[in-house]
Amino acid sequence: MEPSEQLIHEREIALKELDFQLRLAEHKRNRLSTPLILALVAAVGALASNAWVAWYNGKAQRELEERRFSEGIRLQEVRAQHERLLEIIKTGNVEKAAENLGFAVQIGLITDPTIQSNIQKFLAARKSGTGPALPPGSWSTTYPVYDTGTTYDYNYTSKPKKRP
Repeated sequence: MEPSEQLIHEREIALKELDFQLRLAEHKRNRLSTPLILALVAAVGALASNAWVAWYNGKAQRELEERRFSEGIRLQEVRAQHERLLEIIKTGNVEKAAENLGFAVQIGLITDPTIQSNIQKFLAARKSGTGPALPPGSWSTTYPVYDTGTTYDYNYTSKPKKRP
């Protein structure tokens, strides 16, 4: 072999070795960017985001149910207070009904602060002989007209009658 051929041969070997080193480095660098790895990363990301959405929806649903439950209890308490008020005024006597209303507020049978203050305002502004009263065992409801002092009876079977 001539020296020029040997030199060419050595250069070819050096180029092939350099090419091999470059390919090896590229192979190591591209290991994380293969389609399979990218698909796995995307799947893990989708799984994590779906898990977070499911957790957040569950949390929001629990909070909603808790609010519904507490609002249901509050509504039952308000209904119970309203039924208590109707029972309190079923005396047939407006003076006794007013006395009963004041007593109910004093001992805490009426716990809603708005209803308490409205009853206290009503009792303070009430004139003797006026106010709501239902006959005992009655199904009718009495609605006082506060600015005129006139009271109307509604018994669900006839038209409203003006009470004297």
